[in-house]
Amino acid sequence: MQPVTTMSRKPNHIQPKTPRPIRDVPLHWLDKTELASYLNVSVSTISKYVHRRVIPFIKIPDSTEVRFEITDIDAWLRSGRVPTITEELNRQKEKVDANNQSAA
Repeated sequence: MQPVTTMSRKPNHIQPKTPRPIRDVPLHWLDKTELASYLNVSVSTISKYVHRRVIPFIKIPDSTEVRFEITDIDAWLRSGRVPTITEELNRQKEKVDANNQSAA
């Protein structure tokens, strides 16, 4: 009789995630899992954004499912862009110059 061997299994936090299959069609619409991967955040974070209506999304009619258009997400990300210090200084200078011209 041979001894019974057990398969060693790594804990879940160490096992690599299985990648989702690659789509055959262009990736214009993302589900929550795909968007979470795209933004490198958790699916629960995406759910919170949807619940708070922080992120642009489309609700599938007669369903609780939502989808995200990648162009909307990219525009949403750009809307949070913080200007560089040089851009900010230039903006302030232009504002001062405009105020000085209108006062003269």
